[in-house]
Amino acid sequence: MPALPNSTTPVARGRLRRPLLVVAVALAALLGGGLVAPAATAAVPTVARTAAKPPAPKTVKVAKNSFGKLQLKWSKSKTAKGYRVIVATDKKMKKVVLRTKYTTKRAQWISGKKIKEGTRYYVQVQSYKSKAKPGKKSKVKAVRPLTKPVKKPLSIAVKGAGLNAVTVTWKPAKDATGYTVKLRATKTGAPFQTKRVTGKSKKALTLTGINTAARGHAFFVTVTADRYKRTTRDSDTIIGATSAPYEGGAARVTGVKVGSYNVWAPTSEADWNNRGRQMANLVSDRDIVGIQELTYGRQNWNGTPRPIFEFARLSGLNYPYNSRQEPCSVNSVHILHSDKFWLQDCGSSELAPRSSRSATTDKKPRYVVWSVLQDGSGNSVLAVNTHLSNGSKAADNSLRVAQARDLVAVVNRVNTRKLPVILLGDLNSFYGRATQAPMDELHNARYLAADLFAAKVTNGKYASTVDKGKTATNGLRIDHIFTSRNVRIDEFSVRYTGSPPSDHHPVFATLSLLG
Repeated sequence: MPALPNSTTPVARGRLRRPLLVVAVALAALLGGGLVAPAATAAVPTVARTAAKPPAPKTVKVAKNSFGKLQLKWSKSKTAKGYRVIVATDKKMKKVVLRTKYTTKRAQWISGKKIKEGTRYYVQVQSYKSKAKPGKKSKVKAVRPLTKPVKKPLSIAVKGAGLNAVTVTWKPAKDATGYTVKLRATKTGAPFQTKRVTGKSKKALTLTGINTAARGHAFFVTVTADRYKRTTRDSDTIIGATSAPYEGGAARVTGVKVGSYNVWAPTSEADWNNRGRQMANLVSDRDIVGIQELTYGRQNWNGTPRPIFEFARLSGLNYPYNSRQEPCSVNSVHILHSDKFWLQDCGSSELAPRSSRSATTDKKPRYVVWSVLQDGSGNSVLAVNTHLSNGSKAADNSLRVAQARDLVAVVNRVNTRKLPVILLGDLNSFYGRATQAPMDELHNARYLAADLFAAKVTNGKYASTVDKGKTATNGLRIDHIFTSRNVRIDEFSVRYTGSPPSDHHPVFATLSLLG
Protein backbone atom coordinates (compact mmCIF):
# COMPACT_ATOMS: atom_id res chain seq x y z
CA MET A 1 0.00 0.00 0.00
CA PRO A 2 1.44 3.26 -0.91
CA ALA A 3 2.31 5.66 1.79
CA LEU A 4 -0.20 8.45 2.43
CA PRO A 5 0.78 11.92 3.08
CA ASN A 6 0.74 13.10 6.64
CA SER A 7 -2.54 14.91 7.22
CA THR A 8 -0.78 17.45 9.33
CA THR A 9 1.58 18.45 6.57
CA PRO A 10 0.50 21.81 4.98
CA VAL A 11 0.04 21.48 1.27
CA ALA A 12 -0.89 24.09 -1.21
CA ARG A 13 -4.61 23.83 -1.87
CA GLY A 14 -4.54 24.06 -5.61
CA ARG A 15 -1.80 21.50 -6.14
CA LEU A 16 -3.53 18.75 -4.07
CA ARG A 17 -6.92 18.59 -5.73
CA ARG A 18 -6.10 15.98 -8.38
CA PRO A 19 -3.70 13.81 -6.27
CA LEU A 20 -6.32 13.54 -3.47
CA LEU A 21 -8.87 12.28 -5.93
CA VAL A 22 -6.51 9.55 -7.12
CA VAL A 23 -5.77 8.48 -3.51
CA ALA A 24 -9.48 8.33 -2.70
CA VAL A 25 -10.16 6.08 -5.63
CA ALA A 26 -7.31 3.75 -4.67
CA LEU A 27 -8.56 3.46 -1.07
CA ALA A 28 -12.06 2.66 -2.20
CA ALA A 29 -10.76 -0.11 -4.42
CA LEU A 30 -8.76 -1.68 -1.62
CA LEU A 31 -11.49 -1.46 0.97
CA GLY A 32 -14.33 -2.41 -1.30
CA GLY A 33 -12.62 -5.33 -2.90
CA GLY A 34 -12.85 -4.02 -6.41
CA LEU A 35 -12.32 -1.18 -8.75
CA VAL A 36 -14.73 1.81 -8.85
CA ALA A 37 -15.09 3.99 -11.92
CA PRO A 38 -13.64 7.41 -11.21
CA ALA A 39 -15.93 10.41 -11.13
CA ALA A 40 -15.72 12.95 -13.99
CA THR A 41 -12.90 15.38 -13.57
CA ALA A 42 -14.05 19.05 -13.15
CA ALA A 43 -12.92 21.38 -16.01
CA VAL A 44 -10.25 23.88 -15.06
CA PRO A 45 -11.23 27.40 -16.27
CA THR A 46 -8.76 29.16 -18.56
CA VAL A 47 -8.46 33.02 -19.00
CA ALA A 48 -8.52 34.17 -22.70
CA ARG A 49 -5.71 36.50 -23.63
CA THR A 50 -6.79 39.92 -25.17
CA ALA A 51 -5.30 40.46 -28.67
CA ALA A 52 -2.72 43.28 -28.62
CA LYS A 53 -3.75 46.59 -30.32
CA PRO A 54 -1.87 47.42 -33.52
CA PRO A 55 0.85 49.97 -32.82
CA ALA A 56 0.53 53.49 -34.22
CA PRO A 57 2.45 54.53 -37.33
CA LYS A 58 5.77 55.94 -36.25
CA THR A 59 5.97 58.66 -38.89
CA VAL A 60 3.27 60.87 -40.46
CA LYS A 61 4.16 63.42 -43.11
CA VAL A 62 2.52 65.77 -45.63
CA ALA A 63 3.18 64.20 -49.02
CA LYS A 64 1.30 66.81 -51.10
CA ASN A 65 -0.01 70.23 -50.12
CA SER A 66 -2.58 72.05 -52.19
CA PHE A 67 -5.13 74.86 -51.90
CA GLY A 68 -7.54 73.87 -49.13
CA LYS A 69 -6.45 70.22 -49.05
CA LEU A 70 -3.41 68.05 -48.41
CA GLN A 71 -2.33 64.43 -48.64
CA LEU A 72 -0.92 62.58 -45.64
CA LYS A 73 1.35 59.55 -45.80
CA TRP A 74 2.48 57.38 -42.91
CA SER A 75 4.69 54.43 -42.08
CA LYS A 76 3.34 50.87 -41.91
CA SER A 77 2.10 49.51 -38.61
CA LYS A 78 3.18 45.82 -38.32
CA THR A 79 -0.14 44.26 -37.33
CA ALA A 80 -2.52 46.90 -38.66
CA LYS A 81 -4.93 46.02 -41.44
CA GLY A 82 -6.23 49.58 -41.93
CA TYR A 83 -6.04 53.21 -40.85
CA ARG A 84 -8.12 56.29 -40.24
CA VAL A 85 -7.09 59.97 -39.96
CA ILE A 86 -8.45 62.24 -37.24
CA VAL A 87 -8.38 66.02 -37.85
CA ALA A 88 -8.91 68.63 -35.11
CA THR A 89 -8.44 72.35 -34.66
CA ASP A 90 -6.69 72.03 -31.31
CA LYS A 91 -3.52 70.27 -30.26
CA LYS A 92 -5.29 68.21 -27.59
CA MET A 93 -7.54 66.77 -30.32
CA LYS A 94 -10.70 67.75 -28.48
CA LYS A 95 -12.26 69.77 -31.32
CA VAL A 96 -12.40 67.16 -34.04
CA VAL A 97 -13.67 68.42 -37.41
CA LEU A 98 -13.06 65.34 -39.53
CA ARG A 99 -12.59 61.57 -39.25
CA THR A 100 -11.70 60.05 -42.58
CA LYS A 101 -13.07 56.76 -43.90
CA TYR A 102 -11.32 53.51 -43.06
CA THR A 103 -8.57 52.75 -45.58
CA THR A 104 -6.13 49.93 -46.10
CA LYS A 105 -3.71 52.27 -47.83
CA ARG A 106 -1.01 54.29 -46.16
CA ALA A 107 -1.96 57.63 -47.74
CA GLN A 108 -5.10 59.74 -47.70
CA TRP A 109 -6.27 63.19 -48.87
CA ILE A 110 -7.61 65.51 -46.19
CA SER A 111 -10.26 67.66 -47.86
CA GLY A 112 -13.89 68.72 -47.74
CA LYS A 113 -16.05 71.62 -46.71
CA LYS A 114 -14.63 71.65 -43.20
CA ILE A 115 -11.02 71.99 -44.35
CA LYS A 116 -10.16 75.62 -45.09
CA GLU A 117 -7.24 77.19 -46.95
CA GLY A 118 -4.47 78.46 -44.76
CA THR A 119 -5.98 77.14 -41.51
CA ARG A 120 -3.80 75.24 -39.04
CA TYR A 121 -5.04 71.77 -38.19
CA TYR A 122 -3.77 68.93 -35.99
CA VAL A 123 -3.86 65.35 -37.25
CA GLN A 124 -3.39 61.82 -35.91
CA VAL A 125 -3.35 58.51 -37.78
CA GLN A 126 -5.02 55.65 -35.93
CA SER A 127 -4.19 52.04 -36.87
CA TYR A 128 -6.87 49.33 -36.98
CA LYS A 129 -6.75 45.51 -36.57
CA SER A 130 -9.99 45.48 -38.52
CA LYS A 131 -12.74 47.98 -39.20
CA ALA A 132 -14.26 47.34 -35.80
CA LYS A 133 -11.02 47.02 -33.84
CA PRO A 134 -9.16 50.35 -33.48
CA GLY A 135 -5.50 50.44 -32.57
CA LYS A 136 -3.18 53.09 -31.25
CA LYS A 137 -2.89 56.71 -32.47
CA SER A 138 0.20 58.40 -33.83
CA LYS A 139 1.72 61.50 -32.33
CA VAL A 140 -0.16 64.74 -33.03
CA LYS A 141 1.16 66.60 -36.08
CA ALA A 142 0.37 70.20 -37.09
CA VAL A 143 -0.48 70.80 -40.75
CA ARG A 144 -1.75 73.73 -42.83
CA PRO A 145 -3.26 73.51 -46.34
CA LEU A 146 -1.97 76.09 -48.82
CA THR A 147 -3.81 79.33 -49.59
CA LYS A 148 -4.31 80.45 -53.18
CA PRO A 149 -2.13 83.39 -54.21
CA VAL A 150 -4.32 86.44 -54.68
CA LYS A 151 -4.17 88.59 -57.81
CA LYS A 152 -3.24 92.27 -57.95
CA PRO A 153 -6.00 94.91 -57.59
CA LEU A 154 -6.20 97.06 -60.74
CA SER A 155 -7.70 100.39 -61.84
CA ILE A 156 -7.12 102.15 -58.50
CA ALA A 157 -8.80 105.55 -58.28
CA VAL A 158 -9.11 108.09 -55.47
CA LYS A 159 -11.78 110.75 -55.14
CA GLY A 160 -12.22 113.30 -52.40
CA ALA A 161 -15.22 112.58 -50.19
CA GLY A 162 -14.86 115.65 -48.01
CA LEU A 163 -12.09 117.79 -46.57
CA ASN A 164 -10.98 114.88 -44.36
CA ALA A 165 -12.10 111.88 -46.41
CA VAL A 166 -11.45 109.96 -49.61
CA THR A 167 -13.27 107.21 -51.48
CA VAL A 168 -10.97 104.62 -53.04
CA THR A 169 -12.22 102.35 -55.82
CA TRP A 170 -10.62 99.37 -57.58
CA LYS A 171 -11.34 96.44 -59.84
CA PRO A 172 -11.84 93.30 -57.69
CA ALA A 173 -8.87 90.95 -57.69
CA LYS A 174 -9.26 87.26 -58.50
CA ASP A 175 -9.40 84.98 -55.42
CA ALA A 176 -9.41 87.91 -52.97
CA THR A 177 -11.60 87.70 -49.87
CA GLY A 178 -10.71 91.10 -48.43
CA TYR A 179 -9.04 94.43 -49.17
CA THR A 180 -7.09 96.93 -47.08
CA VAL A 181 -6.69 100.56 -48.14
CA LYS A 182 -3.51 102.19 -46.88
CA LEU A 183 -2.66 105.90 -46.81
CA ARG A 184 1.01 106.90 -46.80
CA ALA A 185 2.85 110.20 -46.55
CA THR A 186 5.48 108.92 -49.02
CA LYS A 187 5.23 106.24 -51.68
CA THR A 188 7.26 103.66 -49.74
CA GLY A 189 6.66 104.90 -46.20
CA ALA A 190 4.68 103.18 -43.48
CA PRO A 191 0.89 103.71 -43.65
CA PHE A 192 -0.47 106.36 -41.33
CA GLN A 193 -4.07 105.17 -41.76
CA THR A 194 -5.59 101.86 -42.89
CA LYS A 195 -9.03 100.33 -43.25
CA ARG A 196 -10.08 96.81 -44.29
CA VAL A 197 -13.24 95.50 -45.92
CA THR A 198 -14.15 91.82 -46.45
CA GLY A 199 -15.94 90.31 -49.42
CA LYS A 200 -14.94 88.89 -52.79
CA SER A 201 -16.84 91.50 -54.81
CA LYS A 202 -15.92 94.58 -52.79
CA LYS A 203 -14.55 97.40 -54.95
CA ALA A 204 -14.83 100.62 -52.93
CA LEU A 205 -14.02 101.93 -49.48
CA THR A 206 -14.29 105.36 -47.88
CA LEU A 207 -11.75 106.49 -45.28
CA THR A 208 -12.79 109.33 -43.01
CA GLY A 209 -11.17 111.29 -40.23
CA ILE A 210 -7.91 111.88 -42.08
CA ASN A 211 -5.66 114.18 -40.08
CA THR A 212 -5.07 116.71 -42.87
CA ALA A 213 -3.64 119.22 -40.42
CA ALA A 214 -0.67 116.87 -39.95
CA ARG A 215 -0.71 114.95 -43.24
CA GLY A 216 -1.98 117.51 -45.73
CA HIS A 217 -4.71 116.95 -48.28
CA ALA A 218 -2.65 114.85 -50.72
CA PHE A 219 -1.05 111.48 -49.98
CA PHE A 220 -0.23 108.10 -51.47
CA VAL A 221 -2.79 105.30 -51.61
CA THR A 222 -2.29 101.51 -51.86
CA VAL A 223 -4.96 98.80 -52.00
CA THR A 224 -3.82 95.41 -50.65
CA ALA A 225 -5.89 92.36 -51.63
CA ASP A 226 -5.78 89.31 -49.37
CA ARG A 227 -7.16 85.78 -49.23
CA TYR A 228 -8.16 84.92 -45.68
CA LYS A 229 -5.34 87.25 -44.59
CA ARG A 230 -2.89 84.49 -45.59
CA THR A 231 -1.75 85.64 -49.01
CA THR A 232 -1.60 89.31 -50.03
CA ARG A 233 -0.89 91.39 -53.11
CA ASP A 234 -0.45 95.18 -53.32
CA SER A 235 -1.82 97.37 -56.05
CA ASP A 236 0.27 100.07 -57.62
CA THR A 237 0.65 102.99 -55.22
CA ILE A 238 -0.88 106.19 -56.57
CA ILE A 239 -1.28 109.75 -55.39
CA GLY A 240 -4.69 110.84 -54.12
CA ALA A 241 -6.34 113.74 -52.34
CA THR A 242 -9.34 114.80 -50.30
CA SER A 243 -11.81 117.31 -51.62
CA ALA A 244 -10.13 120.62 -52.40
CA PRO A 245 -9.85 123.03 -49.45
CA TYR A 246 -10.81 126.13 -51.44
CA GLU A 247 -10.80 129.59 -49.92
CA GLY A 248 -12.28 132.83 -51.21
CA GLY A 249 -16.00 132.45 -51.72
CA ALA A 250 -17.98 132.48 -54.95
CA ALA A 251 -16.40 132.51 -58.40
CA ARG A 252 -15.90 135.94 -59.96
CA VAL A 253 -14.20 134.71 -63.15
CA THR A 254 -14.95 131.32 -64.73
CA GLY A 255 -13.69 129.35 -67.70
CA VAL A 256 -10.04 130.41 -67.58
CA LYS A 257 -8.20 127.93 -69.84
CA VAL A 258 -4.55 127.37 -68.95
CA GLY A 259 -1.84 124.93 -70.03
CA SER A 260 1.79 123.88 -69.73
CA TYR A 261 3.77 122.57 -72.70
CA ASN A 262 7.38 121.48 -73.12
CA VAL A 263 7.86 121.70 -76.89
CA TRP A 264 11.25 119.93 -77.07
CA ALA A 265 13.78 122.48 -78.28
CA PRO A 266 14.07 122.37 -82.08
CA THR A 267 17.49 121.27 -83.29
CA SER A 268 17.35 122.99 -86.69
CA GLU A 269 15.20 125.21 -88.84
CA ALA A 270 13.91 122.14 -90.68
CA ASP A 271 12.99 120.53 -87.36
CA TRP A 272 11.09 123.63 -86.36
CA ASN A 273 9.30 123.89 -89.69
CA ASN A 274 8.25 120.26 -89.35
CA ARG A 275 6.81 120.55 -85.83
CA GLY A 276 6.17 124.19 -84.99
CA ARG A 277 2.71 124.72 -86.45
CA GLN A 278 1.35 121.45 -85.09
CA MET A 279 2.56 122.29 -81.57
CA ALA A 280 1.15 125.80 -81.76
CA ASN A 281 -2.25 124.47 -82.82
CA LEU A 282 -2.42 122.26 -79.72
CA VAL A 283 -2.46 125.28 -77.37
CA SER A 284 -4.22 127.86 -79.54
CA ASP A 285 -7.42 127.66 -77.43
CA ARG A 286 -5.66 128.55 -74.17
CA ASP A 287 -5.99 131.84 -72.31
CA ILE A 288 -2.68 131.37 -70.46
CA VAL A 289 0.02 128.87 -71.38
CA GLY A 290 3.51 128.21 -70.04
CA ILE A 291 6.03 127.17 -72.73
CA GLN A 292 9.32 125.43 -71.97
CA GLU A 293 12.38 124.83 -74.22
CA LEU A 294 11.91 127.69 -76.70
CA THR A 295 14.65 130.29 -76.33
CA TYR A 296 14.44 134.03 -76.79
CA GLY A 297 16.33 136.08 -79.43
CA ARG A 298 17.40 135.29 -82.98
CA GLN A 299 18.71 132.10 -84.48
CA ASN A 300 20.95 131.91 -87.55
CA TRP A 301 18.09 130.65 -89.66
CA ASN A 302 18.49 133.25 -92.40
CA GLY A 303 17.88 135.96 -89.84
CA THR A 304 14.40 134.77 -88.85
CA PRO A 305 13.26 135.18 -85.24
CA ARG A 306 13.80 132.51 -82.68
CA PRO A 307 10.88 130.07 -82.51
CA ILE A 308 9.14 131.64 -79.45
CA PHE A 309 7.98 134.61 -81.54
CA GLU A 310 6.93 132.36 -84.36
CA PHE A 311 5.17 130.06 -81.90
CA ALA A 312 3.16 132.97 -80.50
CA ARG A 313 2.17 134.08 -84.02
CA LEU A 314 1.15 130.56 -85.11
CA SER A 315 -0.91 129.96 -81.95
CA GLY A 316 -2.61 133.37 -82.05
CA LEU A 317 -1.37 134.13 -78.53
CA ASN A 318 0.53 137.17 -77.27
CA TYR A 319 4.20 137.22 -76.33
CA PRO A 320 4.33 139.79 -73.49
CA TYR A 321 6.60 142.76 -72.91
CA ASN A 322 6.64 144.75 -69.71
CA SER A 323 5.85 148.45 -69.37
CA ARG A 324 9.43 149.27 -70.35
CA GLN A 325 8.98 147.26 -73.54
CA GLU A 326 11.33 144.59 -72.27
CA PRO A 327 10.57 140.95 -72.86
CA CYS A 328 9.36 139.12 -69.76
CA SER A 329 11.91 136.37 -70.32
CA VAL A 330 15.12 136.04 -72.28
CA ASN A 331 15.66 132.36 -71.45
CA SER A 332 13.78 129.20 -72.42
CA VAL A 333 10.60 129.55 -70.30
CA HIS A 334 7.78 131.86 -71.37
CA ILE A 335 4.17 132.76 -70.67
CA LEU A 336 1.83 133.46 -73.59
CA HIS A 337 -1.70 134.78 -73.14
CA SER A 338 -4.82 135.36 -75.21
CA ASP A 339 -6.60 138.66 -75.85
CA LYS A 340 -8.81 137.88 -72.84
CA PHE A 341 -5.99 139.26 -70.69
CA TRP A 342 -3.51 142.10 -70.90
CA LEU A 343 -0.15 142.30 -69.17
CA GLN A 344 0.29 144.48 -66.08
CA ASP A 345 3.77 143.40 -65.01
CA CYS A 346 6.23 140.55 -65.49
CA GLY A 347 9.73 139.36 -64.63
CA SER A 348 12.14 136.44 -64.51
CA SER A 349 14.83 135.15 -62.20
CA GLU A 350 17.19 132.19 -61.75
CA LEU A 351 16.16 129.49 -59.31
CA ALA A 352 18.47 128.31 -56.50
CA PRO A 353 21.58 129.94 -57.99
CA ARG A 354 23.64 129.15 -54.90
CA SER A 355 22.82 125.41 -54.83
CA SER A 356 25.76 123.17 -55.62
CA ARG A 357 25.81 121.47 -59.02
CA SER A 358 29.08 119.60 -58.56
CA ALA A 359 27.34 116.21 -58.41
CA THR A 360 24.30 116.94 -60.59
CA THR A 361 23.61 115.80 -64.12
CA ASP A 362 22.28 119.17 -65.22
CA LYS A 363 24.78 122.00 -64.78
CA LYS A 364 22.75 124.70 -66.52
CA PRO A 365 20.87 127.44 -64.65
CA ARG A 366 17.10 127.14 -64.49
CA TYR A 367 14.62 130.02 -64.43
CA VAL A 368 11.14 131.09 -63.47
CA VAL A 369 9.08 133.68 -65.38
CA TRP A 370 5.96 135.39 -64.00
CA SER A 371 3.26 137.64 -65.39
CA VAL A 372 0.50 139.64 -63.72
CA LEU A 373 -2.45 139.48 -66.11
CA GLN A 374 -5.76 141.35 -65.92
CA ASP A 375 -9.01 140.66 -67.73
CA GLY A 376 -11.52 143.18 -69.08
CA SER A 377 -13.42 143.27 -65.77
CA GLY A 378 -10.36 144.24 -63.77
CA ASN A 379 -9.72 140.81 -62.28
CA SER A 380 -6.02 140.01 -61.99
CA VAL A 381 -4.07 136.77 -61.65
CA LEU A 382 -0.40 135.93 -61.18
CA ALA A 383 0.77 133.33 -63.73
CA VAL A 384 4.11 131.58 -63.14
CA ASN A 385 6.05 129.19 -65.40
CA THR A 386 9.25 127.20 -64.81
CA HIS A 387 11.38 124.28 -65.98
CA LEU A 388 13.38 122.54 -63.24
CA SER A 389 16.66 120.64 -63.67
CA ASN A 390 16.67 117.12 -65.10
CA GLY A 391 18.57 114.00 -64.03
CA SER A 392 17.75 110.91 -61.99
CA LYS A 393 20.47 111.02 -59.32
CA ALA A 394 19.83 111.92 -55.69
CA ALA A 395 21.80 115.13 -56.21
CA ASP A 396 19.51 116.04 -59.11
CA ASN A 397 16.41 115.58 -56.99
CA SER A 398 17.91 117.62 -54.17
CA LEU A 399 18.56 120.43 -56.63
CA ARG A 400 14.97 120.29 -57.90
CA VAL A 401 13.64 120.46 -54.34
CA ALA A 402 15.84 123.51 -53.70
CA GLN A 403 14.56 125.09 -56.93
CA ALA A 404 10.95 124.44 -55.93
CA ARG A 405 11.58 125.97 -52.53
CA ASP A 406 13.05 129.05 -54.24
CA LEU A 407 10.09 129.11 -56.64
CA VAL A 408 7.73 129.45 -53.68
CA ALA A 409 9.92 132.27 -52.31
CA VAL A 410 9.86 134.12 -55.65
CA VAL A 411 6.07 133.92 -55.83
CA ASN A 412 5.74 135.18 -52.27
CA ARG A 413 8.08 138.07 -53.06
CA VAL A 414 6.36 139.26 -56.25
CA ASN A 415 2.76 138.60 -55.18
CA THR A 416 2.43 141.69 -53.04
CA ARG A 417 -1.24 142.08 -53.99
CA LYS A 418 -2.13 138.54 -52.81
CA LEU A 419 -3.49 137.68 -56.23
CA PRO A 420 -4.75 134.23 -57.25
CA VAL A 421 -1.74 132.18 -58.42
CA ILE A 422 -1.43 129.74 -61.33
CA LEU A 423 1.82 127.72 -61.37
CA LEU A 424 2.75 126.02 -64.65
CA GLY A 425 5.81 124.03 -65.65
CA ASP A 426 7.92 121.00 -66.30
CA LEU A 427 9.09 120.01 -62.82
CA ASN A 428 11.03 116.98 -64.11
CA SER A 429 9.49 114.93 -61.33
CA PHE A 430 6.43 112.73 -60.87
CA TYR A 431 4.70 111.74 -57.65
CA GLY A 432 6.70 109.12 -55.81
CA ARG A 433 9.93 109.62 -57.76
CA ALA A 434 11.67 110.48 -54.51
CA THR A 435 10.81 110.67 -50.82
CA GLN A 436 10.83 114.47 -51.10
CA ALA A 437 9.86 115.92 -54.47
CA PRO A 438 9.34 119.46 -55.81
CA MET A 439 5.57 118.92 -55.63
CA ASP A 440 5.88 118.35 -51.88
CA GLU A 441 7.29 121.86 -51.51
CA LEU A 442 4.29 123.25 -53.38
CA HIS A 443 1.84 121.19 -51.30
CA ASN A 444 3.55 122.40 -48.13
CA ALA A 445 3.12 125.97 -49.37
CA ARG A 446 -0.65 125.27 -49.62
CA TYR A 447 -0.88 125.07 -53.40
CA LEU A 448 -3.27 122.60 -55.01
CA ALA A 449 -2.32 120.19 -57.81
CA ALA A 450 -4.80 120.42 -60.67
CA ASP A 451 -4.67 116.71 -61.50
CA LEU A 452 -5.47 115.78 -57.88
CA PHE A 453 -8.16 118.31 -56.99
CA ALA A 454 -9.96 118.86 -60.29
CA ALA A 455 -13.70 118.18 -60.32
CA LYS A 456 -13.21 116.37 -63.64
CA VAL A 457 -10.13 114.63 -65.06
CA THR A 458 -9.78 113.68 -68.73
CA ASN A 459 -7.06 111.33 -70.02
CA GLY A 460 -5.67 111.07 -66.51
CA LYS A 461 -4.20 107.63 -67.24
CA TYR A 462 -1.62 109.11 -69.62
CA ALA A 463 1.88 110.22 -68.70
CA SER A 464 2.86 113.64 -70.01
CA THR A 465 6.07 112.43 -71.67
CA VAL A 466 6.64 110.40 -74.82
CA ASP A 467 9.34 107.73 -75.10
CA LYS A 468 10.19 106.50 -78.61
CA GLY A 469 6.78 107.52 -79.84
CA LYS A 470 4.91 105.73 -77.02
CA THR A 471 3.06 107.18 -74.07
CA ALA A 472 2.81 105.26 -70.80
CA THR A 473 -0.62 104.79 -69.24
CA ASN A 474 0.62 104.82 -65.64
CA GLY A 475 -0.49 108.41 -65.03
CA LEU A 476 3.04 109.53 -64.07
CA ARG A 477 3.51 113.11 -65.24
CA ILE A 478 6.42 115.49 -64.90
CA ASP A 479 4.41 118.41 -66.31
CA HIS A 480 2.19 120.07 -63.71
CA ILE A 481 -0.34 122.77 -62.98
CA PHE A 482 -0.79 124.10 -59.44
CA THR A 483 -3.04 126.85 -58.11
CA SER A 484 -3.50 128.85 -54.94
CA ARG A 485 -6.56 127.95 -52.84
CA ASN A 486 -8.61 130.88 -54.17
CA VAL A 487 -8.60 129.28 -57.62
CA ARG A 488 -11.12 126.51 -58.27
CA ILE A 489 -9.97 123.67 -60.53
CA ASP A 490 -12.94 122.69 -62.67
CA GLU A 491 -11.15 120.32 -65.05
CA PHE A 492 -7.73 118.81 -65.74
CA SER A 493 -6.70 116.99 -68.90
CA VAL A 494 -3.77 115.64 -70.85
CA ARG A 495 -3.98 116.75 -74.49
CA TYR A 496 -3.04 113.33 -75.78
CA THR A 497 -2.31 112.76 -79.46
CA GLY A 498 -1.26 109.49 -81.05
CA SER A 499 1.64 111.03 -83.00
CA PRO A 500 2.76 113.95 -80.83
CA PRO A 501 5.07 116.62 -82.31
CA SER A 502 7.06 116.85 -79.05
CA ASP A 503 8.38 114.44 -76.47
CA HIS A 504 5.73 115.88 -74.12
CA HIS A 505 1.96 116.17 -74.23
CA PRO A 506 0.47 119.49 -73.08
CA VAL A 507 -1.38 119.42 -69.75
CA PHE A 508 -4.47 121.64 -69.47
CA ALA A 509 -6.81 122.96 -66.80
CA THR A 510 -9.98 125.01 -66.74
CA LEU A 511 -10.12 127.32 -63.73
CA SER A 512 -12.33 129.76 -61.87
CA LEU A 513 -11.04 132.69 -59.83
CA LEU A 514 -12.74 132.89 -56.43
CA GLY A 515 -13.51 135.80 -54.16
